[in-house]
Amino acid sequence: MLPSRYCVVAAKQLRRSPEEFADGRAEVVHRDDLLGLVIGEWRLRLWVPKTLFKTARQAERTFAENRLPLAWPSGELPQSEFSALEDYEPALTCTNFLEARVALEEKGLAAFLPDFIPLGPTAARCLNVKIPAVESCRFHYRLAWNPRLLRLNPHARRRRDSLVEALALKIAAFAVAG
Repeated sequence: MLPSRYCVVAAKQLRRSPEEFADGRAEVVHRDDLLGLVIGEWRLRLWVPKTLFKTARQAERTFAENRLPLAWPSGELPQSEFSALEDYEPALTCTNFLEARVALEEKGLAAFLPDFIPLGPTAARCLNVKIPAVESCRFHYRLAWNPRLLRLNPHARRRRDSLVEALALKIAAFAVAG
């Protein structure tokens, strides 16, 4: 169970933009006893060190043959959710995206990372490989709250509304910059 205060969770399937949310057109999502609102989206990117391959085409071919040494952040994304990875055996299974980034930078393994994690100078030493099955997946930031909290505490509703507005503006600015 999530905390009774505000919680931002990532989820996929709903396709809404921060602009729609800012206009109040985004839909409300019901999950168990929580309500949530989609406030932004992100995508996965496959980064491959240039020390492994000279071109993205070579990396794509090796990935299709299930031979690309890959660090998979299984704690963040279950491998079973991606049909392209059904028979894939990662070289390293990580707990989170940050561990996968370290594996990319220090171990020379390819890694799936979200577009909100900056690679910094490492990006120049890596290829951004486009895998259609993964590129088509969109993930969403969702602000979730407990409706009972809002009924019991009228100030919580105002806090939620101002938090939603501030997060939507930040995510929209990030999406434009990135």
